[in-house]
Amino acid sequence: LTLLDSFTTPGPDSRFTQPDIQKEPKEVIETAVRYYKELLDRQETDHSTRSRIAAALLRVADLGNRVGEDRQAIDALQIAIREY
Repeated sequence: LTLLDSFTTPGPDSRFTQPDIQKEPKEVIETAVRYYKELLDRQETDHSTRSRIAAALLRVADLGNRVGEDRQAIDALQIAIREY
C-alpha cells in the first residue's frame, strides 16, 4: 500500500506530474490486482483481512482510472465490490 500511496497522493511530488512515469503505474496495477486476487483466493483469509484487501483494490481501481487503465480499474473495482 505504501507504493500505491506514492502514485495516488496528489501534490507537486506526485508521480502523475511526470508524463514519462506512466508506464510504471500500469505495471503496478497489473501486479497489484493479481496479488490481491491470489490473496482473496485463499480460503483461510479472515473477514477483516478480506475487507482490507477490498479497500486496497479500491485504491488500485482509482489508480487505474487515473492512468487510463480502464479494464484493470474495472477488474479491481468488481473484485472489491464482491468482497464488501
